[in-house]
Amino acid sequence: MTINKDFRNKSDQELIEIVKKLRVKLLEYRFKNASGEFDKPHQIRFARKSLAQALTILQERNINIAHIQLDKLNDANREKSIFSATKEDNKKEEGTSK
Repeated sequence: MTINKDFRNKSDQELIEIVKKLRVKLLEYRFKNASGEFDKPHQIRFARKSLAQALTILQERNINIAHIQLDKLNDANREKSIFSATKEDNKKEEGTSK
């Protein structure tokens, strides 16, 4: 079976997970390639192609993957607010100890 047929047999949620993993893997490959540690550059092309196939299948099924990106932004904002709260708490603690 080809990758495309394998992707078509997957459920929507499985495809979304595959897209997430491929995006992370592609990012890792790009960093390794930029630093000169990557000895298999053909894997970058394969990952990009697989990502495009998975996204195409999701698009055909009318699954909007933009909400996944929004979830990532919301998670990043939550982390930012957590970090900013701890910085403010540290400042308050420093101010009271003086």
